[in-house]
Amino acid sequence: MLILTHNYILILLLVLFLRLAENIMISRVADRRYPYIKDKKVQLLDKKIARRLIKQMKGQAFHVIGGFVVFGTDNMIISSFLGLTVMGLYSNYLLITNTLNSFLLQVVGSVTPSVGDLYCNAAFY
Repeated sequence: MLILTHNYILILLLVLFLRLAENIMISRVADRRYPYIKDKKVQLLDKKIARRLIKQMKGQAFHVIGGFVVFGTDNMIISSFLGLTVMGLYSNYLLITNTLNSFLLQVVGSVTPSVGDLYCNAAFY
């Protein structure tokens, strides 16, 4: 589309408009299918449940922050100590290994139910 119009701003506005129209249509369908979502009946949580929920939310927040510290800062550390070239090589290596890992997990994940089914069927005979 950019090749046809040669106007990046027009493309961005078109994408914005289409996303807005899509969200409006989804909202209308959800309002029709699930009218109970718009009910304004507010019920307070029991204090015990609220405390437990807040405790779990704090744990989740610290988990996300810890995940960023452990898995998100290695590129910054590598680039500051070893340079951008080494960081680029590491990022490419990581991309390839993660892609292979994802592919192998999909293969194993699709085979696992078949093996379980074969085991269950063999146990009955």
